[in-house]
Amino acid sequence: MAMYVMVIGVLTFAGMAVFANKVAIQSKIRASAYQIGSMQLETLRTTSFENLRPVTNQAFGIPPEVVASLPNSSNTKYQVDGRLTVQDLSDTRKQINVRIRWRNAATNEAVANKPWSEVRLSTMVTSPGSVTGLDGYGVSAPSP
Repeated sequence: MAMYVMVIGVLTFAGMAVFANKVAIQSKIRASAYQIGSMQLETLRTTSFENLRPVTNQAFGIPPEVVASLPNSSNTKYQVDGRLTVQDLSDTRKQINVRIRWRNAATNEAVANKPWSEVRLSTMVTSPGSVTGLDGYGVSAPSP
């Protein structure tokens, strides 16, 4: 009986260790995706206001060396996708949304059936010298 309890305990611990490892890898990939998205947002924020044209769900390239640097990428093949949207909110404000999606494409399961994980980042930019009518918290400022 003691051996049975011991085997059950070891199997339970082993299962939890595998699950914890998967969660840790997913967390590292999410951090990498956040960094990719943040770099893309910063690039777009430094683009002149006039050159930020409205686009919807436009793909942008993610360098292969970045994908290769993802955790466990030597043993696993990842499918990674970057998309951006630039939306005119007014003549002086635009919203930029960046989405990084990834999924494991290494197993025998059909890749089309695998769920995506994703990170979404967003920012607003204003034309230089414009009065936005917003205070620092994104709430309309009171009229004088």
